[in-house]
Amino acid sequence: MIRTSLMITASLYVMVAVSLRPASAQDDQFTVNQQSQIHPWKDDAALHAVEVLGTKVAWAVGDHGTVWQTADGGESWSLVQVPADCSLRSVCFLSKRVGEGQVGTSQIAWLAGRGTRPYTRSGYGVILKTADGGKSWITLGEGQVLPPLNYVRFFGPNEGVAVGEATPDFPTGVLTTQDGGETWQPAPGQRTAGWHAAAFTELHDGIVTGPRGRISLVAGTNVAPPRLDATSLRGIRAVTSTDGLTAWAVGDGATVLSSSNGGVSWEALNASFPPELSRFVDFSAVSAVDDKVWVTGNPGGCVWHSRDAGASWTRQATGHSTPIHSLNFTNEEVGFAVGAFGTILRTNDGGSSWNVCRAGRRRAAILSIHTRPERIPFGMLAKQGGDEGFRSVSIVVPRRDASAETDLSLERQM
Repeated sequence: MIRTSLMITASLYVMVAVSLRPASAQDDQFTVNQQSQIHPWKDDAALHAVEVLGTKVAWAVGDHGTVWQTADGGESWSLVQVPADCSLRSVCFLSKRVGEGQVGTSQIAWLAGRGTRPYTRSGYGVILKTADGGKSWITLGEGQVLPPLNYVRFFGPNEGVAVGEATPDFPTGVLTTQDGGETWQPAPGQRTAGWHAAAFTELHDGIVTGPRGRISLVAGTNVAPPRLDATSLRGIRAVTSTDGLTAWAVGDGATVLSSSNGGVSWEALNASFPPELSRFVDFSAVSAVDDKVWVTGNPGGCVWHSRDAGASWTRQATGHSTPIHSLNFTNEEVGFAVGAFGTILRTNDGGSSWNVCRAGRRRAAILSIHTRPERIPFGMLAKQGGDEGFRSVSIVVPRRDASAETDLSLERQM
């Protein structure tokens, strides 16, 4: 019976978390700077991306327009106010390549995300910019209806790229700007359902990954036909590229892929992992520094680490089972992980041990599993989560074999 429940959970991706109980002192092992009260929605909000600059500065973004920032390596965190109440999925600092490394500043940053208009189930995208470290923000592309977005990257003050769902105005799900984000143009190519993740080393050189195993290259702003087509039901949830040639992609069913030629061809590395892993683990986060690679996902009880470019893997326990949505290592030792319930973890020894920055002890009090979104008991969740203060989770088990759009559209509707 336990094995069955684990297999069911592994096939789940969409979660709705409701938490209206103020966090207690036992919940967290971190310090919040200059905030006397934090709305429970933001305090518990799932975090979907983390960006690290150097070894001290990091920003984590997530649902309900939540943005956390630290300037002391994660010892203390401040909540940044932004003019958006949607699911933020990506954060980017202004940086440039110098020699073999990157230099940048957290004073200039961009955020990208997605929301759903009430009653219509139609999605929209949001891109925000700050030039003063998050003290003030402007909304970019206000004269256009942007698609729901999962990724943003700028390569200077003017040139940038964003990736997300496909819409009639942006049929490839990839859009570029040459004027700092004031206007966005669709990248040419075949119409797609859209993309879960992307990795760009330059404006005209990137990899996009999506539902049903799809991986495509973006070259010269053109989105090429998928390198890996819809041969399975497993979505590719995250991708990273270290030098423009070496790339890593991970996804459902403990999928791990590697490329040594910039995404032209891919090699599956699943044989390197325990065979039972594919039955109850979905990878959703990957980070790499030179030949060292880290992958994790749902459940988030461990991070799998390779020191030899994927030839062998070791298990690194995190001590926390809540799903991890994003990893970011700034060097071979220092890394951050973020995920459900606002969890933030940090390592200073390459992942051998993980310390809780915030929300490490949080758990759901109520769990409900459904086959359709309309069967979610919102009345019960409102009473138990809103009135009584119990953290509640509803999980929808979608059919992923119905169409290529199933994953993306269901996520947006939720």
